[in-house]
Amino acid sequence: MKKTFAIFIAIVIFIMTLFVIQTTASYMQYLYQMGMPIDLSVFLSAVGSDLIGMNFRGLLPPIILVIFVVLGVIFGTIFAATLKTKTLVLFFAIVIFLLSIYLLLLKEKEKNITLKIKLHLKIILGFLVGFISAPMGIG
Repeated sequence: MKKTFAIFIAIVIFIMTLFVIQTTASYMQYLYQMGMPIDLSVFLSAVGSDLIGMNFRGLLPPIILVIFVVLGVIFGTIFAATLKTKTLVLFFAIVIFLLSIYLLLLKEKEKNITLKIKLHLKIILGFLVGFISAPMGIG
């Protein structure tokens, strides 16, 4: 069990590293298109500084949140795989209906809102988002 958990954590860290590399690569591509000279050493130093900066400045989500989102996706996939087609379509329709109501009631004014959400609520919401996203992706 411990070995499986260690492999799972290693995969999560690898995915977060790929996220940082992808983000840095898109920045480097933009700078290259603007005429800045970009080579491999510039790219590698930018990846290193972004990896350190995003981890220590809190721009990447804590690993516990990533774990619970992944667990939500796994359970959501199992949930979607066990449903019959009609039930899955009903689930899909309910989620889309709730999303459409939210978008209809959304105000188009831009506001800066700072929410302080506690970690346990972030974990629950992360699991819920992962759980709903898997059947929605399948549907």
